[in-house]
Amino acid sequence: MQDILYKIRKIAPTEANILILGENGTGKDLVAHLVHQQSLRHNGPFVKTDVGALTASLFESELFGYKRGAFTDAREDRAGRFEMASGGSLF
Repeated sequence: MQDILYKIRKIAPTEANILILGENGTGKDLVAHLVHQQSLRHNGPFVKTDVGALTASLFESELFGYKRGAFTDAREDRAGRFEMASGGSLF
């Protein structure tokens, strides 16, 4: 665990993209929160997205958003996860 915390302290203040891998229940969410809290973006939003739970038809709309009228049920503009995480972190 000390090795992981050391790596988080070194990586978090950089602008590097970080890929967190692991089985269910191994603490990926905790690591992502720690990275966000120690990053230069800590004052911005932390937006979680379970991409595995998204269907192929919802994937694009959830990540990138949509404009009103883009499809039948699009009754209003909706920001995607990338826009919602602007200035913060997307996990």
